Amino acid sequence: MADGHATVLPLMPEFARPQQDAAATRADMSEDERKRDCERHAAKRWLAAHGAWLQACRPVLPGDDLHCCQPVCEAAAAAGMDCVRVCKPRSRKHLHEVPESRRASGAVRSTGGLPQRGKGKRSERHRFRRTAAVPLRQGRDALRGTWLEYAVERDGKRTCANIWKADRPEGVSWSTPAARSRSSARARRSKRMTAYDNEDGSPLWRVEGMEGAFISSPVPWEGGALAGSSSKGRSVALRFGPGARDQPAVAWRAADGSSYFGSPLVHRGRVYMVSKAGVAHCLRATTGETVWHARLAGQCWASAIGGGDRIYFFAVDGVTEVVSASDEFSRKAANRLTARGRLYGVAAVEDGFLLRYGRELARVGRG
Repeated sequence: MADGHATVLPLMPEFARPQQDAAATRADMSEDERKRDCERHAAKRWLAAHGAWLQACRPVLPGDDLHCCQPVCEAAAAAGMDCVRVCKPRSRKHLHEVPESRRASGAVRSTGGLPQRGKGKRSERHRFRRTAAVPLRQGRDALRGTWLEYAVERDGKRTCANIWKADRPEGVSWSTPAARSRSSARARRSKRMTAYDNEDGSPLWRVEGMEGAFISSPVPWEGGALAGSSSKGRSVALRFGPGARDQPAVAWRAADGSSYFGSPLVHRGRVYMVSKAGVAHCLRATTGETVWHARLAGQCWASAIGGGDRIYFFAVDGVTEVVSASDEFSRKAANRLTARGRLYGVAAVEDGFLLRYGRELARVGRG
């Protein structure tokens, strides 16, 4: 993320290499480094590989407790980047003891908004505390930064507790939860879709029989949601009821077509999906009947994007195919970029696309 921008952009990853992993036998790593490899070392490798070309963007690197340490922050500073780190008091006692020792002298500034009425008759006040030049660790060589605390007071009592946490059955789910409104959210696992109340986490409804629907994410569809599945005949369109707890109705199930890595695309009355084998299916959005199907250049791990009368399919090997958004399959163009690695994700920006490869980020658009 960056100052002045309201978007957070995920970039190419750098994985820690377990000792038993065959991929850990890298020429640029000694035997001792392979044995001690961890997320912190992976973060420093990522900065060394991408810091130079990202420096002009002046990004801010968010991170958790694991990266709230001197070596990683030093590497980020050397690359010309700022950091925002989140850590718990019990794991980084020094970072919280210093501000507490400054409270009596007034060095810790506190600001708070007006009380807000929460659910029921509860009142909430959001407070911020901050102080500058807090050392990251003990010692004269410690980096110094601004310490910021955000707390919520409910009915006059300070709390940092979770708003809610719902236990779910064990299972695999790589899809992103989708929010319908402030009252409900949906999360999926391999055989069901479950909705939870956003306020207290209580279950609202559940839909079974969704085998293979654990990678692609559900998308909005005509008063409901469309859930793609990697299994043929399991992609389903759900229509929500008037109440948050009303069981949704199954509007249709797609007899043909499946959605593997990429999520379904709903565009101009049609639904577009890409199977694991790289076959694109166009379905009628109202009924789920097949309009056309065609084999693409290869597998698509990124979701398709619709713009005007064009549909853009992004193959994992870097080939972008442009087809007509119509009842007949018509390939308008095919372009290949010279970027290295697999294409994992695409985001639409003004007059172009951002494409995320394994180790590169590219922007394409009008010349």
